[in-house]
Amino acid sequence: MDNVFDGNLGSALGSFGHNSTAVKQVDLSGNVLTKVDVNEFKVLTYLEELNLATNLLTGEIDLSYLKQLETLDLNNNQINRLITGPSVKNLVAVNNNITTFEEEDRKECERYKEEKQKQLKAINDHYISQVEGAVREKLQQKEQLTIKKTKLANELNQPVYKDLEKLLRSMAESSDIPFKDSLQALQDIVDKYDAAYQDEKKKQNDALKKRVEYEHELTQLALEKDQLEKKKSIELDILLKKANATLQQLRTKDENLANVGNTN
Repeated sequence: MDNVFDGNLGSALGSFGHNSTAVKQVDLSGNVLTKVDVNEFKVLTYLEELNLATNLLTGEIDLSYLKQLETLDLNNNQINRLITGPSVKNLVAVNNNITTFEEEDRKECERYKEEKQKQLKAINDHYISQVEGAVREKLQQKEQLTIKKTKLANELNQPVYKDLEKLLRSMAESSDIPFKDSLQALQDIVDKYDAAYQDEKKKQNDALKKRVEYEHELTQLALEKDQLEKKKSIELDILLKKANATLQQLRTKDENLANVGNTN
């Protein structure tokens, strides 16, 4: 922003209008401001970066009400006392007369930093706890799986399972399935029979679909035949009526001719 001074600072900041809460950065460097009024800046509640370098600021500058402010540039002014909030992380104030930086602010900054460190440690501890818990759970699952595999391997050495292995080997060979082990062979055989079942099921569904379509075509042909017969019946009735009317006209003419002959 250019050509800003104490008298028009409020209107300059007010130009943000309804979007003032969305403003993150304001650059007022290179103007002739001599003070900073809290009432003019309070609308910028989410301001994160403020540049007031190269102005005519003097005395005390209190920006502690800007709770979200992180970066502040006050270079080349005549400030002798500065008050900021704990959120300020980047502060540049070269070429000033600052002799007082609020002790309470420093303490609050330290408290803020310690609180953040505590929160970070709590998050880190919680994350480590979750990771360790997940690792322990995975190790337990792996151990249980190893026990089950060992138990299954021991059971497969029993005579009854030897006979089952022979049967599976025979079925695998007859189905052109490579035999690796009993469980894999059983899975491969089941998959192959399932694929065959799905293929047969598809064929049956296709046949049923064709049958339904054929029956639908027969129904349509029957309807068309019925409509054609009705049409022919109507046309025949019309022809009969016309023929009867013609016969009646001929009879009338014959009768008239006969009456004329009798008269003569």
